[in-house]
Amino acid sequence: MKIETFGYVIAAVVMTGILFELGMLLRPVRTALSGTNAVVPPFIAVVAVIFALFAAANASDIWGRSRALRLTTEREVTTARSIVKFTENVGREANLLRRALYDYLDAATTIERSWLETAEGLSQPAQGAADALIEEATTFATTSSAAPSLKSLIVTRVDELRSARSERLTRFLETGSITHWLGLATLAVITQLSISLVHVGKPAAGAIAQFTFTASVIVAFNYLAIEDGVIGPLRTLGMMDSLEGVLNSMSYGGVGFGG
Repeated sequence: MKIETFGYVIAAVVMTGILFELGMLLRPVRTALSGTNAVVPPFIAVVAVIFALFAAANASDIWGRSRALRLTTEREVTTARSIVKFTENVGREANLLRRALYDYLDAATTIERSWLETAEGLSQPAQGAADALIEEATTFATTSSAAPSLKSLIVTRVDELRSARSERLTRFLETGSITHWLGLATLAVITQLSISLVHVGKPAAGAIAQFTFTASVIVAFNYLAIEDGVIGPLRTLGMMDSLEGVLNSMSYGGVGFGG
């Protein structure tokens, strides 16, 4: 779901809360819902429980995707770090492979990061660097005089890095269906209506209850939206900080590319 759509959802929830409270101040409404026709307070519990269950189910789904993204990123970081360590044992013969890994990490933490945060520019801009890394690993496997077992291990790790990157991008681009968000917003609106109905004739108490519930919904929606990647670039921070850590451990001399 786009951030603009999310803004409309939040605005709609706020407006419906206000409209419901204003509607309950109308004399025809108060007359129709007073006395023996009044809505009893326990009525709200049924609607509120349904809303809470639906919100919990959506939160669980969002947290599951967020956790999967973190695990995938950690796997990519660990794999990149292992490639650095293994190529150190090869020496100068692996300089070009280490340079290709450096270029890949640099592209992932700069232009690809910008693309993930803004969704602007070429799709998957670090794909070229990732492909170049695979090609260099293949060349290294055929030309290096290193032990066959070590060459095989390095090529396997490079392939795992490519898989981890593809999964990271897939996980990052996964967000909750707009249908789920609209369903949650609809239940929130129905709960707002229930709050207004049980407070007919008590405008002050109704306004306080409506404000408290609506504020809680806004906080919960924003928290879930951040976790789901709908708003804010926060999900990219942890991802790219870890990859930048590997990048910064490499250099054009010494550990990174051989002295």
